[in-house]
Amino acid sequence: MLEQDKVEISETNKVLVAEDLCLSVAQALEFPPVTANLFGLYDRKMKLWKSPSDIVEVTKHTVTDLYFLVRFHVVDLSRIISLCKGEKMLNYYFHQARRDFLDGFIEEVSRRVDEFLGLSVTDMYRVHLERGTSPDAICRDYRAYIPSDINRKHPFFLNNKLRHKLQELINNCQSWQTGTVKEIYLKELMHLSPGYFTETYDAFMEIDGEEVSVKLKICHVDQSQPGVKYLQSKKSQWRHICEIEELCYVSVKADFTLELSRTIGTPSYLRFNSDNEMRSFISCIDGYYRLSRKFIFNLCREMPTPALMRLKKLKSHGPVGSAFASRKLKEKKDWKMGSFLIRQCEFSYNVFWLDVNIRDGGKPSHIRIQRRFVDANGEEEFCLPSIRSRNVESEQEWFRSLSELLSCVTAKGWLPLKDLVYPSDYDRSEVLLLCERSKGKMNNTEEIPSHKMPLIIKDNMLSFSEGEKRGHFTLVRHAKWQKTKNLVAEVAVKSLKKEFSLTYWKTFLDSCNRSLFWESDCLVECMGMCLTSPHLLVMPWFSLGRLDLYLRSHRQSILPVDLIEAATYLARALWYLSDCGLVHGKIRCHNVLVASHGNNEFKVKLADPGPLIYLQHELPWIPLELHDSMHEARKSRPADVWALGTTLWELFSYGQQPFAGRSLVEMQEHYKTHVYLDKPESCMLEEFWEVYETMKGCWHREQSGRIEPQTLMRDLHLVMYFEDQGDVEEKSKVDEHDLLGDRDISWKLSPLQVELGRERLGQGFYGEVWKGTLVQDDGLTRIPVAIKKLKHQSLHHPNVVEIKGMVEEPLQLVMEFIPMGSLSRYLHCHKHRLTPTLILRFALNIAQMGLDGAKPGNLSKAGVKVGTVLGNVFMKHVGSEMATPKEKASKAEPQKEEVGQVIESVIGISALTCEREYMAKPLPLQTGVCKGREEGKEEEAQGHGGRKLV
Repeated sequence: MLEQDKVEISETNKVLVAEDLCLSVAQALEFPPVTANLFGLYDRKMKLWKSPSDIVEVTKHTVTDLYFLVRFHVVDLSRIISLCKGEKMLNYYFHQARRDFLDGFIEEVSRRVDEFLGLSVTDMYRVHLERGTSPDAICRDYRAYIPSDINRKHPFFLNNKLRHKLQELINNCQSWQTGTVKEIYLKELMHLSPGYFTETYDAFMEIDGEEVSVKLKICHVDQSQPGVKYLQSKKSQWRHICEIEELCYVSVKADFTLELSRTIGTPSYLRFNSDNEMRSFISCIDGYYRLSRKFIFNLCREMPTPALMRLKKLKSHGPVGSAFASRKLKEKKDWKMGSFLIRQCEFSYNVFWLDVNIRDGGKPSHIRIQRRFVDANGEEEFCLPSIRSRNVESEQEWFRSLSELLSCVTAKGWLPLKDLVYPSDYDRSEVLLLCERSKGKMNNTEEIPSHKMPLIIKDNMLSFSEGEKRGHFTLVRHAKWQKTKNLVAEVAVKSLKKEFSLTYWKTFLDSCNRSLFWESDCLVECMGMCLTSPHLLVMPWFSLGRLDLYLRSHRQSILPVDLIEAATYLARALWYLSDCGLVHGKIRCHNVLVASHGNNEFKVKLADPGPLIYLQHELPWIPLELHDSMHEARKSRPADVWALGTTLWELFSYGQQPFAGRSLVEMQEHYKTHVYLDKPESCMLEEFWEVYETMKGCWHREQSGRIEPQTLMRDLHLVMYFEDQGDVEEKSKVDEHDLLGDRDISWKLSPLQVELGRERLGQGFYGEVWKGTLVQDDGLTRIPVAIKKLKHQSLHHPNVVEIKGMVEEPLQLVMEFIPMGSLSRYLHCHKHRLTPTLILRFALNIAQMGLDGAKPGNLSKAGVKVGTVLGNVFMKHVGSEMATPKEKASKAEPQKEEVGQVIESVIGISALTCEREYMAKPLPLQTGVCKGREEGKEEEAQGHGGRKLV
């Protein structure tokens, strides 16, 4: 902004991450780390913001196109002023706003000239204070303080008017300092132009089943419609999509399409014209979400914030401050000796603080940790200066990782580091949430909606059917509720068994009190209660019944993708409860009801927990730390996460119970040496390996190290809508919560340690997965593993995406970039341009790829038939590429019967069936390519009457 604010980049011709470049500039300008997240890099040539994870090539020619600017609107400016030492940050912010005002970037100026001229007078007074310039000299140059548009429209009367206002200000505000004037200028600008930080984008949006061109606007502090809204091209009224705080997660596809998932309501699907526009949009809403809702959570897993990933790797909090650290240690560990946490310093970029309780009940001590970078690749080293001064056995003892340093401190007894407190999604530090709006102006999801109140129902309005379903403590009966004279509803009525009605009535009522006010599509609604003896809880009737029983009895008709969809409903239910500050207490498969199961849906709902009494056989659902005090699970959110992990295990085991038929002693012996349950059979499928990793995240030994509900929901959703482009993406995840190295992972194995079996588990374009055996380093321990063999050398084909190479550290597979994305998406987006000839061309490419890729002797008769039929039809109507345009034009389009012949040869059904089941039914904008569901895979015994055949 000013000459003194220019920053020299010491290394040119270097590739940097955009966020790292921002942090380097902020550090050079001496802005504290806590405010660095407010800034971004703006490309004025493209008129887009760089995403934090974007790559920036720093050269003398490209870096000048980027502007380091405040991007995010801080509602309460005084919070920044209190955090910043000195006025450098405020000064930079002021000059950015002043420059935008003078350059005409603020739309409201032309409509409110008189009010905005007050900013010009304030700016004049600032110059008078800073430079001592006389009012006459300032007024002679008054045009320098006014936007050019106003100068052109009002060239004559402004001088005297501004002179008069400036003199009034000088006479009445002599006690003001320069910083005060700048603060007033910024506050007045935000008041006059609340949309100053608004960002707009052109996109396509699915509205009523059609893709419509829209203009998107992001304005975090809009008074009537804060957050994201859209304007259709042919309409003049802005419509609200959602507030930033209402978002759950964002999923992206290869064709610049994204899904905005909200806490309540259906998702919104947007498609952008370019990857840069999509990334700019996502980085804006993600930035506001982190700065106003959950600092440690990225809405979009495909676009993580690099600095946040580094903090998670270090198991460190952000720059939350010592007061927050002390408060959290008190809340989580009651200042127990050995409890500690790590946090970033608020004022220095290369300093971390170790807050540790060195004795029971005492306030934590604050130990400084110094960081330095040892090379240009970002390699770090850490040391403890204060510890070194007392233990002079090493003059300069630097460690290559923070975990190595802490392990050394623990081993040598310098500090009692026993119990790490991890950062959490639910940490609320005002120091970090700089863009948080006042609660009166936003919908706070932590407040349970109350517009649909449960009812007190008269018992004579219920007529019960015969029979009942009995649980351990409760029974459920089917009934009809005469709501009005002409309205009858089928309901389920839950009550305590007679033998428990006196013993557990209080805990039953406590459970009802929790569930009566739930309002989520993933939770069973509690419609009301009968205050009889015993008390009755009235809920909707679900004819398909309990999930565990349904899974066992309908295993043959349940696809793997159904399991994933059910898992996403359960994860969403847990996230809703956790966000409302509620604990369920009994997340079990038998407490989940099946709402519907059809061709394209498997919907389940989590029911009320019932009396929170825990029995010994429930040990697998109870976290390790509560095995000796199981009753504590009723009020523990981390216990809910653990229980969900075991419930997911039940789900993917088709209703089986862990340790079925085994005694309590056997279960206890298992948990003495193991944490995880064995991988369910369905998770052996390569595309669902990540589901088991998610379960393991729920079963982390440390409760604060368990996966957060929102992260769990986001990651399962990505598995649900994973788009298969020829090969399943490899995902290798290191345990993010293992600070002191209690998990042994070895990436580099000797070929002698791996024995390949004869059973092939799966195959893709790029490799085959075989069952094998891994021999551990001791030469004795042998464990079963899945081994993927890449077929890189044999994949040279014009119709197969080419593998360019592989990076060992971190493990990355580099492939050819296909700008038009997947074929399924292309067929949907361009369905009006498709001709039978073009479809046959695609089909011939696919068939040729299969024929060319097969080894001699492995061609099936069906494969040869497909290739022959496709080739004959294609050549008949299109001909050789060497044909003249006139010859090509003379060839007619393929007839429907001939296309049907091709289809029948490929999949064995008639073209009429295919057209009825698929061709006549348009795909939705969000094609959520789910394996099994979209491919229509069914067992042969089921025929073609199940899924829609694609």
